[in-house]
Formats: sequence, structure tokens, C-alpha cells
Amino acid sequence: MLGWVCIGLVFANRTKGTFSAPNSTGEAPRENLASLAAVSQPRPPWWLLVVATLAVAVSKLLLARFRTTTVLTVLAGCRPSRHRQLLDADLAARSVASASRLLRADCLPQAVALAVLLQRGGAEPTVVLGCRFYGPSRWGAHAWVEVDGKRFDPLAQEKHAELGRLTADECWGVRAG
Repeated sequence: MLGWVCIGLVFANRTKGTFSAPNSTGEAPRENLASLAAVSQPRPPWWLLVVATLAVAVSKLLLARFRTTTVLTVLAGCRPSRHRQLLDADLAARSVASASRLLRADCLPQAVALAVLLQRGGAEPTVVLGCRFYGPSRWGAHAWVEVDGKRFDPLAQEKHAELGRLTADECWGVRAG
């Protein structure tokens, strides 16, 4: 099942991604995945777009039936990556954003797909789950990915309170935020 990820990463960009440090408030800088896809930067290679589309589609299908931690464990594995980073995080984020527009995926499938691509590509991503109150009886949940202090946010939204962080070194188990 994960062979498509491994095949795609063989051809990955072998340069390390450049990540920015947290801003002056201590919060990781926010990156809107949709804006990353729209910016005139080098287009992701076709194979990465195919792999990202498959990752988003599989994430979306599995999340409809299983828990987030189960899906992350099945797709990304429980161990932190033991090899150097092969996949650029910005490139992977742009690929996932393009695939998500095609498949109309919400923030959670996007975050899971990006975490899977980055984990298999040698990075150590953290999936962050949060919520925000919008009114007396309305609230919304949100998910995003952080890698080396840089925040990849699927949607341009307001600040959400962090509820939990999922990492591979804890087998994607939730720890209090």
C-alpha cells in the first residue's frame, strides 16, 4: 500500500528544505497551503503531484472510517525516519494543496497526507489538532502540520487553540498541547 510513496521518494529532491524559525511571539510562522500552490515557485514534479493526490485520496477515504491516529500509524509508520531528509517540505505542501483542490479535501486529510509524505521523505513532521470558538454554541476544529518550527496550514484561518500534537516518535499518540 505504501509502495507508491517509496517509489515517488526515490526521485525526490535531495536538498534540504529551508525553514524559518518561530516568530517573535514564539508561534511558528503560518504557511497557507493554498497560497503556496498559487505562488510562482518551481512547479512540483509530476510524480510528486501523483503521489500527493494518492496520499490525499487515501487519507480522505481512511479518515471517513478510522481514527486519525490509526490512519497516521498505517500510512506513515510509528518510527521516526532514520534517513536524511529527501523531500522539500515546501514542495510537498504545494503538491498536497494542488491535490486537495482537485479532491476537495478538508484540513485533516491534507494534514495527514502532508505528514505521510514528509515522514516517508525523511522529515519529522508534527500534526497539530486545534479548535476555535466562533460564537456561543459554535466551534470549529482544525489541523495543520509543523516541520522544524515552520507551520504548514491548509487553510488561511484565524488562530486556533492547540489541543494535541501527533508525532511519529510517539507512534502518533496524542500528548497534551
